Amino acid sequence: SQTYLDQFRSLKHTVLLDHRQLLSFLADPKHAGQNALKSGNHIIIDDASMLEDTATKACGSLCQISTLRAIAEGNTELTKFTDLLSLWAERTRQMRDAYELNSQDLGSKETAGILEHVSRLLEKKESLPHQAVRLIENVGKILDTKRLKENISWIETRQDGSIFLQSYPRSIGLFLRSELFDTFATTLLTPPNGIETLTEVLHPKTSCQRSAVSGQLTAPGVNISFPEHKLEELLENPPPGRTVVLLGSKRLIEQLFITRTEELEANGVTLICQSMSGGMERMQAEFLSAKTPVIWALTPWSFEGVFLPPESIDRLVLCSLPFDHPNHIIFSKRAEKYQNAFMEYALPRLLHRLFRILRTFVRCATEERVVDVLDARIREKRYGSVVKDYLEGLKISPPLPRGESKGGENTKPQQDTLF
Repeated sequence: SQTYLDQFRSLKHTVLLDHRQLLSFLADPKHAGQNALKSGNHIIIDDASMLEDTATKACGSLCQISTLRAIAEGNTELTKFTDLLSLWAERTRQMRDAYELNSQDLGSKETAGILEHVSRLLEKKESLPHQAVRLIENVGKILDTKRLKENISWIETRQDGSIFLQSYPRSIGLFLRSELFDTFATTLLTPPNGIETLTEVLHPKTSCQRSAVSGQLTAPGVNISFPEHKLEELLENPPPGRTVVLLGSKRLIEQLFITRTEELEANGVTLICQSMSGGMERMQAEFLSAKTPVIWALTPWSFEGVFLPPESIDRLVLCSLPFDHPNHIIFSKRAEKYQNAFMEYALPRLLHRLFRILRTFVRCATEERVVDVLDARIREKRYGSVVKDYLEGLKISPPLPRGESKGGENTKPQQDTLF
Protein backbone atom coordinates (compact mmCIF):
# COMPACT_ATOMS: atom_id res chain seq x y z
CA SER A 1 0.00 0.00 0.00
CA GLN A 2 1.07 3.59 -0.48
CA THR A 3 0.93 4.19 3.28
CA TYR A 4 3.42 1.38 3.75
CA LEU A 5 5.74 2.76 1.06
CA ASP A 6 5.53 6.33 2.37
CA GLN A 7 7.26 5.41 5.63
CA PHE A 8 10.51 4.87 3.73
CA ARG A 9 10.65 8.38 2.25
CA SER A 10 12.52 9.98 5.14
CA LEU A 11 14.25 7.36 7.25
CA LYS A 12 16.49 9.04 9.81
CA HIS A 13 17.46 6.28 12.20
CA THR A 14 18.77 2.75 12.32
CA VAL A 15 16.43 0.26 10.68
CA LEU A 16 16.44 -3.45 11.55
CA LEU A 17 15.42 -5.85 8.78
CA ASP A 18 15.95 -9.54 8.24
CA HIS A 19 18.12 -10.53 5.27
CA ARG A 20 15.27 -11.62 3.07
CA GLN A 21 13.23 -8.47 3.61
CA LEU A 22 16.23 -6.24 2.92
CA LEU A 23 17.10 -8.10 -0.28
CA SER A 24 13.47 -8.14 -1.38
CA PHE A 25 13.48 -4.36 -1.03
CA LEU A 26 16.58 -4.12 -3.20
CA ALA A 27 15.04 -6.37 -5.87
CA ASP A 28 11.61 -4.68 -5.80
CA PRO A 29 11.27 -1.67 -8.14
CA LYS A 30 8.37 -0.34 -6.05
CA HIS A 31 10.66 0.17 -3.08
CA ALA A 32 13.49 1.43 -5.29
CA GLY A 33 11.16 3.99 -6.80
CA GLN A 34 10.21 5.24 -3.34
CA ASN A 35 13.88 5.57 -2.33
CA ALA A 36 13.31 3.02 0.43
CA LEU A 37 17.04 2.53 0.72
CA LYS A 38 19.31 5.38 -0.32
CA SER A 39 22.78 4.84 -1.72
CA GLY A 40 24.33 6.82 1.14
CA ASN A 41 23.15 4.34 3.74
CA HIS A 42 25.51 1.93 5.47
CA ILE A 43 24.21 -1.66 5.57
CA ILE A 44 25.51 -4.18 8.10
CA ILE A 45 24.80 -7.83 7.25
CA ASP A 46 24.69 -9.90 10.43
CA ASP A 47 25.99 -13.44 9.78
CA ALA A 48 26.98 -13.37 6.13
CA SER A 49 27.23 -17.18 6.18
CA MET A 50 23.45 -17.18 5.57
CA LEU A 51 23.51 -14.54 2.84
CA GLU A 52 23.71 -16.91 -0.14
CA ASP A 53 20.57 -18.80 0.87
CA THR A 54 18.50 -15.79 1.95
CA ALA A 55 19.46 -13.79 -1.15
CA THR A 56 18.57 -16.76 -3.35
CA LYS A 57 15.10 -16.98 -1.80
CA ALA A 58 14.55 -13.22 -1.95
CA CYS A 59 15.37 -13.08 -5.67
CA GLY A 60 13.51 -16.22 -6.69
CA SER A 61 10.01 -17.07 -7.87
CA LEU A 62 7.86 -19.77 -6.29
CA CYS A 63 4.37 -21.10 -6.92
CA GLN A 64 2.83 -23.91 -4.90
CA ILE A 65 -0.07 -25.22 -6.94
CA SER A 66 -2.07 -26.36 -3.90
CA THR A 67 -1.91 -22.82 -2.47
CA LEU A 68 -3.11 -21.37 -5.77
CA ARG A 69 -5.94 -23.92 -5.84
CA ALA A 70 -7.08 -22.93 -2.33
CA ILE A 71 -7.15 -19.25 -3.32
CA ALA A 72 -9.03 -20.08 -6.53
CA GLU A 73 -12.00 -21.64 -4.72
CA GLY A 74 -15.16 -19.94 -5.98
CA ASN A 75 -13.41 -18.30 -8.95
CA THR A 76 -14.15 -20.27 -12.13
CA GLU A 77 -11.49 -18.67 -14.31
CA LEU A 78 -8.76 -18.98 -11.69
CA THR A 79 -9.76 -22.60 -10.99
CA LYS A 80 -9.52 -23.41 -14.70
CA PHE A 81 -6.05 -21.86 -14.83
CA THR A 82 -4.96 -23.89 -11.79
CA ASP A 83 -6.22 -27.12 -13.38
CA LEU A 84 -4.35 -26.40 -16.63
CA LEU A 85 -1.18 -25.51 -14.73
CA SER A 86 -1.39 -28.72 -12.70
CA LEU A 87 -1.85 -30.83 -15.84
CA TRP A 88 1.05 -29.04 -17.54
CA ALA A 89 3.33 -29.66 -14.55
CA GLU A 90 2.41 -33.36 -14.31
CA ARG A 91 3.01 -33.91 -18.01
CA THR A 92 6.23 -31.90 -18.12
CA ARG A 93 7.96 -33.38 -15.08
CA GLN A 94 7.80 -36.91 -16.55
CA MET A 95 7.18 -38.61 -13.17
CA ARG A 96 10.37 -37.14 -11.67
CA ASP A 97 10.41 -35.67 -8.18
CA ALA A 98 12.65 -32.82 -9.36
CA TYR A 99 12.64 -31.91 -13.04
CA GLU A 100 14.74 -29.04 -14.38
CA LEU A 101 12.98 -27.02 -17.05
CA ASN A 102 14.79 -26.42 -20.35
CA SER A 103 14.25 -24.19 -23.38
CA GLN A 104 12.32 -26.94 -25.17
CA ASP A 105 9.85 -27.19 -22.26
CA LEU A 106 9.36 -23.42 -22.10
CA GLY A 107 9.11 -23.08 -25.88
CA SER A 108 6.30 -25.62 -26.30
CA LYS A 109 2.81 -24.64 -27.39
CA GLU A 110 1.43 -25.95 -24.08
CA THR A 111 3.64 -23.51 -22.18
CA ALA A 112 2.58 -20.72 -24.54
CA GLY A 113 -1.03 -21.52 -23.67
CA ILE A 114 -0.29 -21.25 -19.95
CA LEU A 115 1.40 -17.87 -20.49
CA GLU A 116 -1.63 -16.62 -22.43
CA HIS A 117 -3.80 -17.45 -19.41
CA VAL A 118 -1.29 -15.63 -17.19
CA SER A 119 -1.57 -12.49 -19.33
CA ARG A 120 -5.39 -12.56 -19.33
CA LEU A 121 -5.57 -13.02 -15.56
CA LEU A 122 -3.10 -10.22 -14.87
CA GLU A 123 -5.23 -7.87 -16.98
CA LYS A 124 -7.92 -8.40 -14.31
CA LYS A 125 -5.58 -8.44 -11.32
CA GLU A 126 -7.49 -5.67 -9.54
CA SER A 127 -10.34 -8.15 -9.02
CA LEU A 128 -8.07 -10.99 -7.78
CA PRO A 129 -6.68 -11.59 -4.29
CA HIS A 130 -3.20 -10.12 -3.82
CA GLN A 131 -1.65 -13.51 -3.08
CA ALA A 132 -3.16 -14.98 -6.24
CA VAL A 133 -1.71 -12.14 -8.32
CA ARG A 134 1.73 -12.75 -6.81
CA LEU A 135 1.61 -16.49 -7.59
CA ILE A 136 0.38 -15.87 -11.14
CA GLU A 137 3.16 -13.34 -11.72
CA ASN A 138 5.64 -15.92 -10.42
CA VAL A 139 4.33 -18.49 -12.91
CA GLY A 140 4.93 -15.98 -15.71
CA LYS A 141 8.51 -15.40 -14.52
CA ILE A 142 9.25 -19.12 -14.11
CA LEU A 143 7.98 -19.98 -17.60
CA ASP A 144 9.67 -17.01 -19.32
CA THR A 145 12.28 -18.54 -21.64
CA LYS A 146 14.24 -15.26 -21.66
CA ARG A 147 15.01 -15.67 -17.96
CA LEU A 148 16.26 -19.24 -18.31
CA LYS A 149 19.86 -18.23 -19.01
CA GLU A 150 20.23 -16.42 -15.66
CA ASN A 151 17.95 -18.67 -13.62
CA ILE A 152 17.56 -22.31 -12.62
CA SER A 153 13.92 -23.31 -13.04
CA TRP A 154 12.36 -26.62 -12.08
CA ILE A 155 9.25 -28.54 -11.00
CA GLU A 156 9.47 -30.23 -7.63
CA THR A 157 7.09 -32.77 -6.10
CA ARG A 158 7.25 -33.21 -2.32
CA GLN A 159 6.49 -36.36 -0.34
CA ASP A 160 2.95 -35.18 0.42
CA GLY A 161 2.25 -34.80 -3.31
CA SER A 162 2.48 -31.00 -3.37
CA ILE A 163 3.83 -29.60 -6.65
CA PHE A 164 6.05 -26.51 -6.66
CA LEU A 165 7.23 -24.43 -9.61
CA GLN A 166 10.49 -22.71 -8.71
CA SER A 167 13.07 -20.44 -10.29
CA TYR A 168 16.17 -18.98 -8.63
CA PRO A 169 19.31 -17.15 -9.87
CA ARG A 170 22.21 -19.26 -11.09
CA SER A 171 24.66 -16.77 -9.59
CA ILE A 172 23.52 -14.77 -6.59
CA GLY A 173 26.86 -12.94 -6.48
CA LEU A 174 25.97 -10.86 -9.54
CA PHE A 175 22.79 -9.59 -7.91
CA LEU A 176 24.53 -8.83 -4.61
CA ARG A 177 27.33 -7.00 -6.39
CA SER A 178 25.06 -4.76 -8.47
CA GLU A 179 22.25 -4.14 -5.95
CA LEU A 180 24.13 -4.19 -2.65
CA PHE A 181 27.93 -3.96 -2.67
CA ASP A 182 28.28 -1.49 -5.57
CA THR A 183 25.46 0.68 -4.22
CA PHE A 184 25.86 0.77 -0.45
CA ALA A 185 28.69 0.84 2.04
CA THR A 186 28.37 -2.70 3.34
CA THR A 187 29.89 -4.49 6.32
CA LEU A 188 29.68 -8.29 6.47
CA LEU A 189 29.78 -10.01 9.86
CA THR A 190 31.17 -13.48 9.25
CA PRO A 191 32.21 -16.62 11.12
CA PRO A 192 35.97 -17.08 11.62
CA ASN A 193 37.77 -17.15 8.25
CA GLY A 194 34.40 -16.69 6.60
CA ILE A 195 35.27 -13.91 4.18
CA GLU A 196 37.57 -16.22 2.17
CA THR A 197 34.85 -18.85 1.80
CA LEU A 198 31.92 -16.66 0.71
CA THR A 199 32.60 -17.49 -2.91
CA GLU A 200 28.96 -17.38 -4.02
CA VAL A 201 28.25 -14.17 -2.14
CA LEU A 202 31.33 -12.24 -3.28
CA HIS A 203 31.49 -12.22 -7.06
CA PRO A 204 35.11 -12.15 -8.36
CA LYS A 205 34.67 -8.54 -9.52
CA THR A 206 33.31 -7.38 -6.16
CA SER A 207 35.49 -4.75 -4.52
CA CYS A 208 36.11 -5.75 -0.88
CA GLN A 209 37.58 -3.03 1.27
CA ARG A 210 36.83 -4.44 4.69
CA SER A 211 34.94 -7.09 6.58
CA ALA A 212 34.03 -7.47 10.22
CA VAL A 213 34.19 -10.85 11.94
CA SER A 214 31.85 -12.22 14.60
CA GLY A 215 32.46 -15.44 16.47
CA GLN A 216 36.11 -15.16 17.44
CA LEU A 217 35.39 -14.88 21.14
CA THR A 218 37.27 -16.09 24.19
CA ALA A 219 37.23 -19.35 26.13
CA PRO A 220 35.63 -21.29 27.84
CA GLY A 221 33.80 -21.86 24.57
CA VAL A 222 32.28 -25.29 23.94
CA ASN A 223 33.37 -28.59 25.46
CA ILE A 224 33.48 -30.52 22.21
CA SER A 225 34.45 -34.18 21.81
CA PHE A 226 34.52 -36.74 19.01
CA PRO A 227 33.61 -40.09 20.63
CA GLU A 228 33.69 -43.27 18.56
CA HIS A 229 30.47 -44.71 19.96
CA LYS A 230 27.21 -44.63 18.02
CA LEU A 231 23.84 -43.12 18.86
CA GLU A 232 22.51 -46.53 19.96
CA GLU A 233 24.97 -46.60 22.83
CA LEU A 234 23.90 -43.16 23.97
CA LEU A 235 20.24 -44.21 23.90
CA GLU A 236 20.97 -47.31 25.97
CA ASN A 237 22.53 -45.11 28.65
CA PRO A 238 20.96 -41.67 28.19
CA PRO A 239 22.87 -38.74 29.70
CA PRO A 240 21.18 -36.83 32.51
CA GLY A 241 19.51 -33.52 31.83
CA ARG A 242 18.28 -32.20 28.50
CA THR A 243 19.89 -33.51 25.32
CA VAL A 244 19.36 -32.40 21.72
CA VAL A 245 20.18 -35.03 19.07
CA LEU A 246 20.64 -33.84 15.49
CA LEU A 247 19.92 -36.48 12.83
CA GLY A 248 20.53 -36.12 9.11
CA SER A 249 16.96 -36.59 7.87
CA LYS A 250 13.33 -36.74 8.95
CA ARG A 251 13.26 -40.39 7.90
CA LEU A 252 15.90 -41.26 10.52
CA ILE A 253 13.96 -39.30 13.14
CA GLU A 254 10.76 -41.20 12.33
CA GLN A 255 12.66 -44.48 12.56
CA LEU A 256 14.02 -43.44 15.95
CA PHE A 257 10.52 -42.57 17.13
CA ILE A 258 9.10 -45.92 16.02
CA THR A 259 11.86 -48.12 17.42
CA ARG A 260 12.81 -46.34 20.64
CA THR A 261 9.84 -44.45 22.13
CA GLU A 262 8.36 -47.28 24.20
CA GLU A 263 11.75 -48.49 25.44
CA LEU A 264 12.86 -45.02 26.51
CA GLU A 265 9.56 -44.19 28.18
CA ALA A 266 9.75 -47.46 30.15
CA ASN A 267 13.14 -46.29 31.42
CA GLY A 268 11.80 -42.87 32.41
CA VAL A 269 13.28 -41.02 29.42
CA THR A 270 11.16 -38.56 27.43
CA LEU A 271 11.70 -38.67 23.65
CA ILE A 272 10.56 -35.75 21.49
CA CYS A 273 10.83 -36.13 17.72
CA GLN A 274 10.48 -33.61 14.91
CA SER A 275 7.37 -34.16 12.75
CA MET A 276 6.07 -36.71 15.27
CA SER A 277 5.59 -34.51 18.35
CA GLY A 278 3.83 -31.45 16.95
CA GLY A 279 5.11 -28.13 15.66
CA MET A 280 8.24 -26.28 16.75
CA GLU A 281 6.61 -24.24 19.52
CA ARG A 282 4.95 -27.31 21.00
CA MET A 283 8.21 -29.30 20.89
CA GLN A 284 10.10 -26.46 22.55
CA ALA A 285 7.50 -26.18 25.31
CA GLU A 286 7.51 -29.94 25.89
CA PHE A 287 11.30 -30.04 25.94
CA LEU A 288 11.40 -27.38 28.68
CA SER A 289 8.60 -28.85 30.78
CA ALA A 290 9.40 -32.59 30.49
CA LYS A 291 10.92 -34.43 33.41
CA THR A 292 14.58 -35.21 32.78
CA PRO A 293 16.28 -37.03 31.24
CA VAL A 294 14.75 -35.81 27.98
CA ILE A 295 15.99 -36.26 24.40
CA TRP A 296 14.87 -34.04 21.52
CA ALA A 297 15.62 -35.34 18.02
CA LEU A 298 15.49 -32.96 15.06
CA THR A 299 17.44 -32.07 11.93
CA PRO A 300 20.38 -29.65 12.00
CA TRP A 301 18.53 -27.29 9.66
CA SER A 302 15.57 -27.09 12.04
CA PHE A 303 17.80 -26.63 15.07
CA GLU A 304 19.21 -23.41 13.58
CA GLY A 305 15.79 -21.84 14.15
CA VAL A 306 15.35 -22.97 17.76
CA PHE A 307 14.90 -20.23 20.38
CA LEU A 308 15.06 -21.39 23.99
CA PRO A 309 15.91 -19.55 27.22
CA PRO A 310 19.50 -19.70 28.52
CA GLU A 311 20.46 -22.78 30.54
CA SER A 312 17.96 -24.96 28.61
CA ILE A 313 20.23 -27.58 26.96
CA ASP A 314 22.91 -29.65 28.67
CA ARG A 315 24.25 -31.59 25.70
CA LEU A 316 24.19 -31.42 21.92
CA VAL A 317 24.78 -34.61 19.91
CA LEU A 318 25.56 -34.22 16.20
CA CYS A 319 25.11 -37.64 14.59
CA SER A 320 26.22 -36.72 11.06
CA LEU A 321 27.85 -33.75 9.39
CA PRO A 322 25.06 -31.65 7.78
CA PHE A 323 26.31 -31.39 4.21
CA ASP A 324 24.01 -30.02 1.52
CA HIS A 325 22.28 -32.75 -0.47
CA PRO A 326 24.47 -33.18 -3.58
CA ASN A 327 21.43 -33.67 -5.83
CA HIS A 328 19.67 -30.47 -4.86
CA ILE A 329 19.28 -28.56 -8.10
CA ILE A 330 20.58 -25.16 -6.97
CA PHE A 331 23.53 -26.64 -5.06
CA SER A 332 24.52 -29.00 -7.88
CA LYS A 333 24.27 -26.31 -10.57
CA ARG A 334 26.34 -23.80 -8.64
CA ALA A 335 28.92 -26.47 -7.80
CA GLU A 336 29.57 -27.13 -11.49
CA LYS A 337 31.75 -24.06 -11.92
CA TYR A 338 34.29 -25.08 -9.26
CA GLN A 339 37.37 -27.07 -10.11
CA ASN A 340 37.08 -28.89 -6.78
CA ALA A 341 33.44 -28.39 -5.84
CA PHE A 342 33.67 -30.32 -2.59
CA MET A 343 36.59 -28.43 -1.06
CA GLU A 344 35.74 -25.02 -2.54
CA TYR A 345 31.96 -25.01 -2.13
CA ALA A 346 30.47 -27.92 -0.18
CA LEU A 347 32.97 -27.91 2.69
CA PRO A 348 32.83 -24.12 3.35
CA ARG A 349 29.02 -24.29 3.42
CA LEU A 350 29.27 -27.15 5.94
CA LEU A 351 31.63 -25.16 8.19
CA HIS A 352 29.31 -22.15 8.11
CA ARG A 353 26.37 -24.35 9.06
CA LEU A 354 28.32 -25.89 11.94
CA PHE A 355 29.12 -22.40 13.20
CA ARG A 356 25.42 -21.49 13.19
CA ILE A 357 24.48 -24.74 14.93
CA LEU A 358 27.00 -24.20 17.72
CA ARG A 359 25.99 -20.56 18.04
CA THR A 360 22.35 -21.60 18.49
CA PHE A 361 23.43 -24.15 21.08
CA VAL A 362 25.57 -21.68 23.04
CA ARG A 363 22.70 -19.22 23.29
CA CYS A 364 20.58 -21.68 25.26
CA ALA A 365 23.15 -24.08 26.75
CA THR A 366 24.07 -24.66 30.37
CA GLU A 367 27.50 -23.72 31.68
CA GLU A 368 29.03 -27.10 30.72
CA ARG A 369 28.05 -26.74 27.02
CA VAL A 370 28.88 -30.34 26.02
CA VAL A 371 28.92 -31.23 22.30
CA ASP A 372 29.46 -34.77 20.96
CA VAL A 373 30.17 -35.23 17.24
CA LEU A 374 29.55 -38.88 16.34
CA ASP A 375 30.17 -38.84 12.58
CA ALA A 376 32.92 -41.35 11.78
CA ARG A 377 33.97 -39.27 8.77
CA ILE A 378 35.79 -36.99 11.22
CA ARG A 379 38.30 -39.82 11.66
CA GLU A 380 38.05 -41.65 8.35
CA LYS A 381 38.03 -38.92 5.69
CA ARG A 382 40.81 -36.56 4.69
CA TYR A 383 38.60 -33.54 5.22
CA GLY A 384 37.72 -34.79 8.71
CA SER A 385 40.75 -33.08 10.21
CA VAL A 386 39.68 -29.78 8.62
CA VAL A 387 36.25 -30.05 10.22
CA LYS A 388 37.69 -31.11 13.58
CA ASP A 389 40.20 -28.26 13.66
CA TYR A 390 37.49 -25.78 12.73
CA LEU A 391 35.12 -26.97 15.48
CA GLU A 392 37.84 -27.02 18.10
CA GLY A 393 38.87 -23.52 17.06
CA LEU A 394 35.41 -22.04 17.59
CA LYS A 395 35.43 -20.28 20.92
CA ILE A 396 31.81 -19.19 21.06
CA SER A 397 30.78 -17.86 24.46
CA PRO A 398 27.42 -16.33 25.35
CA PRO A 399 27.49 -12.51 25.21
CA LEU A 400 27.68 -10.97 28.66
CA PRO A 401 24.66 -8.91 29.77
CA ARG A 402 25.10 -5.24 28.96
CA GLY A 403 27.12 -3.48 31.65
CA GLU A 404 28.63 -6.66 33.17
CA SER A 405 32.21 -7.82 33.07
CA LYS A 406 33.61 -11.27 33.70
CA GLY A 407 34.64 -10.17 37.17
CA GLY A 408 31.09 -9.14 37.98
CA GLU A 409 31.94 -5.43 37.99
CA ASN A 410 29.33 -3.08 36.64
CA THR A 411 31.33 -1.59 33.79
CA LYS A 412 30.35 -0.41 30.34
CA PRO A 413 31.61 -2.78 27.65
CA GLN A 414 33.97 -1.25 25.10
CA GLN A 415 32.22 -2.98 22.21
CA ASP A 416 28.99 -4.91 21.84
CA THR A 417 29.06 -8.41 20.41
CA LEU A 418 26.81 -8.71 17.36
CA PHE A 419 25.15 -12.11 16.89
